[in-house]
Amino acid sequence: MHTHTYTHTQTHIYIYTHTTHTHQGSCCGPGFWNVLYHDLLNMQYSSHTKVIAFADDLAILTYETTLSEAEAYANWDLATIEKWA
Repeated sequence: MHTHTYTHTQTHIYIYTHTTHTHQGSCCGPGFWNVLYHDLLNMQYSSHTKVIAFADDLAILTYETTLSEAEAYANWDLATIEKWA
């Protein structure tokens, strides 16, 4: 399940993608996520995107001067992640 949050300032538009979480007590411990996220965090993203991971969460921050441009960059980066998955 993915949800998107759009936030904007006078100079930037941010699109946050939220996904479901790993259940507490999962057999997928921190070591697994470190191995998994290493490739994901080191992929080539657009210059308008920053990817941040914490625990089992991933935030994709995309900015541009208009919402449609930010959405285009976000969609490109999400497609890249989808190919990786």
